Amino acid sequence: MLEKSLVICYSTPNYSKVTEIFLNSLQELSIPINLYHKLDNPDENLIKKDGFLSELWYYCVFNKVNHLVNALSEFKNSDYRYFFMCDCDIQFIKNNLNEWNNLETYIESTDKDVYFMQEYIFNDANTGVYIIKNNKNIDSIIEFFNEVILTMTNTKKEDMNRGDQTIINNLKNKLNYTYIPNEYIVFGNMIFNKYKSLVHHSIGAETINDKINHLTYINYIFNINSPQNIFMDNKNIGGLFNMLDCRLYPDDIFANHEN
Repeated sequence: MLEKSLVICYSTPNYSKVTEIFLNSLQELSIPINLYHKLDNPDENLIKKDGFLSELWYYCVFNKVNHLVNALSEFKNSDYRYFFMCDCDIQFIKNNLNEWNNLETYIESTDKDVYFMQEYIFNDANTGVYIIKNNKNIDSIIEFFNEVILTMTNTKKEDMNRGDQTIINNLKNKLNYTYIPNEYIVFGNMIFNKYKSLVHHSIGAETINDKINHLTYINYIFNINSPQNIFMDNKNIGGLFNMLDCRLYPDDIFANHEN
């Protein structure tokens, strides 16, 4: 599936160590990856303070959507079958490569255009990762994300405390969308199924160092013997190697919620 896709991502220099983990995880898949990466250079005054809800963060979530629209517009007539929009606090998991075939089968068997990561088990999109089909509806999808940009421009920051995610969730019923099944996702500390997981999003880690520790720890979990479904208690996000208190969760509470 990935070899038929364009992976779209956006980053800034202050995020370089996290972005490096993201890019290395793609390389470790050992399959051809088509990457459309924009390394932006914000004003020095913005760079001075980073982290969740900072001025730099709002700048980035806005320009990330701009980058997506530019990519979709440029490559909509290409041979790419899918577009993957990814934040850079993402890592791809090399252990379960065959599961990409199963995810593609699921996507091709469902009559949807956009597949969002789910916000845990709730009926909300998490915009850390989503997959867009390059199909006959691509122009309306581009139009949707242009509306997201316009709405973000006209919305006070305090009214979109999840940035683009707030606006996309408010408007998402205009899309023909559903969610990527949670079994393929590691959502923050939650591993729904270790033997099917494909992508990890570092939710809950706010600083760059926290994200590096978080990404490193999840990678470690996938290289030791551990339960199939686990949740690492988030007692100390800055010291994740202490988070060894794992609780089992039954499969049946993680039902996928389709639109």
